[in-house]
Amino acid sequence: MNVRMLSKEVTMNKRVLFVDDDENVLNGYKRFYKRMYDIVTTAKPADAIRIVKNTGEDFAVVVSDMNMPEINGIELLTEVKKLAPDTVRIMLTGNAELNLAIMAVNQGNIFRFLTKPCAQENFVKAIDDAIELHRLIKSEQELLEKTLYESVKVLTDLLGIVNPKVFFRINRLLTIVDAFLQNYYFPEKWQLRIATMLSLIGCITVPEEVVERVYSNDKVASEELEMYETHPEIAYNLLKKIPRMDKIATIIKNQNKLYSEYKEEDENSSGYYVHLGSQILKVLLDYEKLLDKGVSCRCAVAMMAKKIGHYNVSLLESMKNIKFLDNGLKKIHKQINISELQVGMILDADVMSKNGNLLAPRNLEINDHMLQRLKNFSKRIGVNEPFDVVLYERNEKK
Repeated sequence: MNVRMLSKEVTMNKRVLFVDDDENVLNGYKRFYKRMYDIVTTAKPADAIRIVKNTGEDFAVVVSDMNMPEINGIELLTEVKKLAPDTVRIMLTGNAELNLAIMAVNQGNIFRFLTKPCAQENFVKAIDDAIELHRLIKSEQELLEKTLYESVKVLTDLLGIVNPKVFFRINRLLTIVDAFLQNYYFPEKWQLRIATMLSLIGCITVPEEVVERVYSNDKVASEELEMYETHPEIAYNLLKKIPRMDKIATIIKNQNKLYSEYKEEDENSSGYYVHLGSQILKVLLDYEKLLDKGVSCRCAVAMMAKKIGHYNVSLLESMKNIKFLDNGLKKIHKQINISELQVGMILDADVMSKNGNLLAPRNLEINDHMLQRLKNFSKRIGVNEPFDVVLYERNEKK
């Protein structure tokens, strides 16, 4: 399907941030362009950075003057690029020097470099072109996200058939990452979600009993532990060959890397959010392991905080405030037969076949594929019934 055809479905974003240390210029922007665009203005570059950081990808365009106090326009737009990669950037300057233009394009990835005074029709055209570019970027991104996400979901659903316990872990990790991202800014949330979904895909090469022993801290032979610890690298080698998956593959590859192992230049590099994604994934994985052992959410964070150098402390602070989707819901326990099982139900006990094989682990949320698998197994071999499930209902306000 043509991206340009799809892009028409994306709502046009006309939100523009103007940054200039001259208040008269900003008042002029408001006066002339308030009917054309959704305008926000600021005279302070530091405020502009704060606004972009707090609003994420809300702005389609940022227009900045070059010569300002504190930091110049190139430095500002370079920071905007880091905070909101999809926001299109325009530079205005009274200096038409070629070297300055080259620096602006190379460092800040500037879409247009305009010199003062700029004719109004040229200025409007530059902003309109930037808004159109932003729409096309978002359209392609939406197509990519939907295509990749649905493809990855099919893969993880199939993983659930091969290894139900790993599939359960992935589902719980997704619940945790969704709760985490409600209060934490990450520019490419879809990349982090897909990285979470595929974080354990390398375990398909590791015997299931080895994964279980490592996960439950049972006695593990050194060669078995070495085998298990290769799974992030295996996932990386599988995924890096897929177009647009290189960043996700790198996030997964470094999922076990300690925070103390990151260098200062990593914090200031163009790959900052890839490194941050790996740091988040490590926090989520270790947090989920503690929850599986029956540790409470609050105690899990406290225990992790004691491991100096293991985790990004700011991420642990954010973990203290996460709220899971079942907050405010009433938990109902039921015993049911396979014919009554429905998508969305959560197993409250392992589901075993008549011949003693584990079909689905406790705490697994039933999806379409798992439902069909269990029903097919019931017809051919038989399933031990009844089994326990959990339902959630919203508490009615009195």
